[in-house]
Amino acid sequence: MIDPSPTSTSNTDEFVRLEISRDHMEVYATISNFSLPTQQLAGLLKQKLQQAGIRFGLDKENIKKLLLEKQADKRILVARGRPPQVGRPAQIQKLVDFTPRKPIVFDEKLEIRFGTFRHPNLVRKGTALIRFIPGQPSREGRTVLGELIPVKEVPQLTLQTGEGVTRDPGNPNVFVAATDGFAFFEEPNKVWVKPVRVLDQMDPTVGNVRESGSVIVLGDVKANTRIEAGEDVEVYGVVEDARIHGRRDVIVHKGFIGHGKGLIMADRNVLLAFARYQNIQAGENLYFEYELIGSNITAGNMILSPRGRIISGRCEAQYKIQVDVVGSTEGVPTFLIVGQDEILKRKLAKVQEEIDAYYDRIIELKQEIYDLVLRQIDGDLNEQEEKHLQFLQRQNDLIPERIQKMEAEKKHLEKALEDIKRAEVIVTGDIFEKVTIQIEKKTYEVKRKLRRRRFYVIGNTIETEVYSTV
Repeated sequence: MIDPSPTSTSNTDEFVRLEISRDHMEVYATISNFSLPTQQLAGLLKQKLQQAGIRFGLDKENIKKLLLEKQADKRILVARGRPPQVGRPAQIQKLVDFTPRKPIVFDEKLEIRFGTFRHPNLVRKGTALIRFIPGQPSREGRTVLGELIPVKEVPQLTLQTGEGVTRDPGNPNVFVAATDGFAFFEEPNKVWVKPVRVLDQMDPTVGNVRESGSVIVLGDVKANTRIEAGEDVEVYGVVEDARIHGRRDVIVHKGFIGHGKGLIMADRNVLLAFARYQNIQAGENLYFEYELIGSNITAGNMILSPRGRIISGRCEAQYKIQVDVVGSTEGVPTFLIVGQDEILKRKLAKVQEEIDAYYDRIIELKQEIYDLVLRQIDGDLNEQEEKHLQFLQRQNDLIPERIQKMEAEKKHLEKALEDIKRAEVIVTGDIFEKVTIQIEKKTYEVKRKLRRRRFYVIGNTIETEVYSTV
């Protein structure tokens, strides 16, 4: 848009006239008389442009057109400034759900619905994770006079990729999972995948599976198979008469069934929808959604189900069992056991033996080191004895740290033995006949149907009271 009152205009009686916009972004030229030779007119135009200070954005094609077409008083754009260009930041488009599943906290409020209990961020190898849309840097402007027009810089972003991520060969701006696993995105710009062994199903044709990390089975685990994982094992389907061991947690979404030939072991927690006539060992806690029927269950801490029932079988936990219903109208024998301290006492005795052995060893080491050092001072040690002295000195340095760890373990076990005195069984619904509750080797047999009860020990007897959540 040309200002109607140009900043600079040549006299009307001259051959060449220039019009410069107020913002110094456009220059128009007019030739009123073509009686002079073209070369001379070109020189006059060049001189006018130089006098006006025009040094940027000359349009050579339009200048040539002005001179050759020889149309008097035709107004042609001969120079244009460059407007500033505001940059565009790079964008990162997420193509999957990077939300990790919430951590499991074992307390009385825990309630899991396995129908929706999945990993939102579980991806398979080759899954597109991120599309990176490159940005455009800002560009300063310039007037026809060569003056710079500043513009604010736009911060540019680069995508950081970590473990388990690679570029899509067909599109370098798309990043895909290089392995099965859990996809994570750390704002503002880092993506990575934690590797996980993912199986569509588990049957004897797959063979036994042993992994240092986690294992996820999207389907069922059939009988006569074995899974061992250095971290978690999670099965979205049903487990049938298989053996599963997870060094952390084992989670089974659709239950554990069979003929008692299966075993699930977890160093930490076991979580499952239900179990029927099977064997489960949890180092810490066991959670189930619906029922445990005819199963042999042990847990190092607690067995919990806010709306599930235990029918027949034997369930043992160190400190607490809390469920909704125990037994059935048919009066099948069902055993709930808490507060057994034999294992803890054996562990405590073993720890104390190890501590005593370390202290005895310290005395032995000091005497051995003392004897060798005296000989070393006299110069009587050979090369082999020198090495042995160094070995004994290293042992002597390490033992106090080992004793410290064992003392901490001893305190932990002593506290556990103290806590076990508060062991309890809580049933928030019905307790049927032929249910046997054992706490600290004391036994309570349910003779008639009860409802909403807490069982605990006072003195030498198991007491019971109405349980209320208020």
